[in-house]
Amino acid sequence: MKKIFITLFVFTVLTNLNSSAQIIYEEENKPDIVSLGFGLGLDYGGIGANLIVYPQKNIGIFGGVGYALAGAGYNAGIKVRMITKRGLVNPFFIGMYGYNLAYKIKGLKRADKLFYGYTFGGGIDLKFRPTSPGYWTFGLLIPIRDSEYKNHNDYYQSHYNIEKYTEPLPFAITVGYKIILN
Repeated sequence: MKKIFITLFVFTVLTNLNSSAQIIYEEENKPDIVSLGFGLGLDYGGIGANLIVYPQKNIGIFGGVGYALAGAGYNAGIKVRMITKRGLVNPFFIGMYGYNLAYKIKGLKRADKLFYGYTFGGGIDLKFRPTSPGYWTFGLLIPIRDSEYKNHNDYYQSHYNIEKYTEPLPFAITVGYKIILN
């Protein structure tokens, strides 16, 4: 009888320790609800800041504002993330509307213009430790650009002696660090 009691006692203590550890582990890996990020990319308005709120743990609404070479850029959109079991590497998809191209000609201020449209993409959120106060985010974005940019570019190419011209890439990269506020 004594052996049974000791066995039950040890089993009960170990079970409670395991469940307590599980609760602590889950709280450490609890996904963020509100985060403030700083970085580079369209979702940061160029070089700027981004605030995201998750009304549902996998779906967030965000806005970003920053400096975009030709002026202040902004974006707003939706981020859909997939929370992994450990929560250290979480893939995401993103869709937004706002600035997606900055046009600037050195020495010709009147040609500076920001173009707006839809952008879609994906990436990963990377947390190095479960208890980290924030996480890194890396993504590849595909901006949808209309003919307004091409018309603007053609006008300045044909009316001004522009020696160097770089065609914009069909994609954009985003990199930032998000601080978990809640």
